[in-house]
Order: sequence, then structure tokens, then C-alpha cells
Amino acid sequence: MSTATLEQAISDLTDVLSEEGEMLQSGRAHEAADLINRKLSAMQDFEVTFGAKQLSEVTADQRASLKLIAELAEENARHFEAIRNGLTNVITRLQSSDSTAYVGSYGRQGDKVAFPDASGGFSKKV
Repeated sequence: MSTATLEQAISDLTDVLSEEGEMLQSGRAHEAADLINRKLSAMQDFEVTFGAKQLSEVTADQRASLKLIAELAEENARHFEAIRNGLTNVITRLQSSDSTAYVGSYGRQGDKVAFPDASGGFSKKV
């Protein structure tokens, strides 16, 4: 394997990780998820190319690029984790609001009068 091939594999993986990071930071997680096939292909090319190299053949510039790849991957993982936590919190809040919701009215003595089979929301009377 030539150095150019390793350089190309490093470049491709860095590009897709950078693009993924930009999408995650701008709130476009669904678009970042669409990069999965490109990302897996770049990772596979990198593994094959890098696996054919002896560690002594890796230059200082390539080592710096490898460090950047690791940092980008770690940062993107943190963004995905934050998104997952946010979605989990939203789901938990929605589930708990449904279980504590009361649909009905109050009688003259202040007692609750439930509306049977009620669903949906309330519309303001115009």
C-alpha cells in the first residue's frame, strides 16, 4: 500500500467525521444519521489501508491526523449522547404528563367531574 492511499483514507474519514460534527452541532441529527453508509465505507477503507502498514511506516503527520480522527469521533459521540439524553427526557416528560392529566370539570361543590372517554386537547372558545 502506498502512502497516498493511506493519506486518501485518512482524508476521507476526516471529511465525513467533520461533516457529521457540523451537522450535529447545527441540530441536523437526522442528516448526520444519513451519513452512516459513507462513514462505514470510509472506516472500512481506513482499516484495510492502515492495517497493511507497519507502525514504523506511519509518519508524524499521519499520526497527527490519526489523533484528529480520534478527537472528531469522540466529539461526535458526545453530541449523539446529548441528543439521546434530550430525547429520553422529552419522552419521559410526555409520558408523565399523560398519566397525570385530568380531563373534566368541577361541580358546584368543587368536586371533580371526569369526562369519560375524553381525548385530545382543549380549544379556546372564541
